[in-house]
Amino acid sequence: MVELKAETSEVIIATRNTNVSIKKLLKYTSVSIGCLCIFIFIGFWTLVHEEKLTNVEVLEKFTEKKVNTEYFIKIDGVKLSTNSNAWELVEVGEVYNVEYKWSHSQSAEMEHIEKAD
Repeated sequence: MVELKAETSEVIIATRNTNVSIKKLLKYTSVSIGCLCIFIFIGFWTLVHEEKLTNVEVLEKFTEKKVNTEYFIKIDGVKLSTNSNAWELVEVGEVYNVEYKWSHSQSAEMEHIEKAD
């Protein structure tokens, strides 16, 4: 019977563990990169954008009745959701400065409106 030297057997064992470790390392790295990409995509999708329009004319104001009455104004091609008080005060054809926010998961909602000078 042939006996292996202690040094040789240690090298063989170390080589086998290295191959298994590389496979695990690649597996965990690819899963981590995939999860990171998903989190970044979700973050960009739910990111709230705030925009400010100056000296824009109100083109239209209207309501939609679903469960509750929703009030909208259309400015510069953007349909903005607003509350009933602001909707009552806004006049079609007038020029305003408007701040609003939107995201991919929510429609545009008016934050602030004032008459332009």
